[in-house]
Amino acid sequence: MKLIPLGKLDEGKFVEYSGDFLFDTIESVIVFRKENSGSSLVMDNEGVGYLMLINEGLLKDFTNIVVNPSRNYESVLEANSLKQALSLCPKDKDVYVLGGEKLFGDALDYNIGIRR
Repeated sequence: MKLIPLGKLDEGKFVEYSGDFLFDTIESVIVFRKENSGSSLVMDNEGVGYLMLINEGLLKDFTNIVVNPSRNYESVLEANSLKQALSLCPKDKDVYVLGGEKLFGDALDYNIGIRR
């Protein structure tokens, strides 16, 4: 399992980005979905909000997990922490993290050599 932070969000906008992929259009989400089908997406409420803003909703064919959700989402697993969320993810697939400062920071702490 490889943990890949997609980005840190602040009020639905990226303030820090860790890679070469950005959910900036529906087309980019579709490409991401095709290339990473079967992986997991761990989000907090801010991450979920960003996906909803672009009218794509939660990614299909992913294990979607929301950490500390503020409401119930259909077809989504819930966790109280990143550690618990990771225990729900398939061990042979990558895990992508999209969220606010706390979740993004927790994800970076799992990756040795990546600095905050």
